[in-house]
Amino acid sequence: MNIKRYTLGLTLFRVIRYISAILVVISIWFLWPVELDQGIVRQGSDEAFMDVPDYVVRKLRYVSVKNSRQSMELFAKSATFHMKQKVLYGQEIDAYFFNGKGQKTRLLGNTGTYSMKEQKLLVEGDVRSVSPDGFKMKTDIATFDAVKRIFESKVPVEGESENEGVWIRGDSANASLDSNILYFNGNAKAKYKDIRYGDTRIRGERSHLNREENKIIFEKNVLIAQKDMTVTSDEASIYYFRNPETDDRLNYMQAIRNVVIRQTDNRYSRSQLAEFFADSDTVVLTGFPSIYDGKDTITGDKLTLYRTSGVVEVTSANAAFRNGTDVTDSKDVPKHGKSIPKYGQSGLSESDKELILDE
Repeated sequence: MNIKRYTLGLTLFRVIRYISAILVVISIWFLWPVELDQGIVRQGSDEAFMDVPDYVVRKLRYVSVKNSRQSMELFAKSATFHMKQKVLYGQEIDAYFFNGKGQKTRLLGNTGTYSMKEQKLLVEGDVRSVSPDGFKMKTDIATFDAVKRIFESKVPVEGESENEGVWIRGDSANASLDSNILYFNGNAKAKYKDIRYGDTRIRGERSHLNREENKIIFEKNVLIAQKDMTVTSDEASIYYFRNPETDDRLNYMQAIRNVVIRQTDNRYSRSQLAEFFADSDTVVLTGFPSIYDGKDTITGDKLTLYRTSGVVEVTSANAAFRNGTDVTDSKDVPKHGKSIPKYGQSGLSESDKELILDE
């Protein structure tokens, strides 16, 4: 009797053990993280091999501390960690970087790769950032170097300040975490709202935006376009702010070196410096300035153009007003009848012209 009971108990024990083993296999089958199946394919000397992560984490939070201060905080919906390479791969990245004042810049993207050896974070796919002052940027790929504390993107970048209504872009961009200056390289463009003349558009080969001073500088082959005026120069500076009473965002603008301003087919000017004042709606020309209107020519030490009325104020001890004759033999001032250079002749191609006029 005891032997039968023992045999029955042993059989039940085996059955329970087999059932438990089956349940464990089923649990592993359904709960096995997909990241462990995928791994990361790496190319070896002979053939590709699968690099399986050491850890899989849901709702990752990673904090980096330097000199007893938090420097970076990284969140991810899911992540895998590879101990040998010391690399972290994450999905749905939400990262925060802290400057010397404790202010944080936010960086979001679809995927991220953080190298603990190089201390670099690469974010890809719908990348967006928000600076402490609210300036927003977007691109497809961005890198943050925690050692140099520099953000960089080698693909087209767009930036916008909603309060001031400033939009700017470049083929690539970089900025320091501890500075309010952004550098845009290659086909740099910007757009601002002017209450009188609508959008002011400006283009150059490169530019940098100083958000603390509300200033943007454009360099090389600069083209400025407004409703009734186009300007070409070697360099230009824009100072902007939002006037809450008029909603005007352009305060002061200057074009520097080899400045040509064209208002109509027959009226244009040349100077080495042109200053645009939004409050008085005037343009002040200095540096061998001349205004040409058909066969009429005006020169002086300083010429002030009142844009609303079209009146020109001349400040000079040797001002000259001529009709149909040369005003000066100076090489800096062209003779009457010489037409203004076209876009292609001023260093700007037809594609440059289209870029400044495109939305």
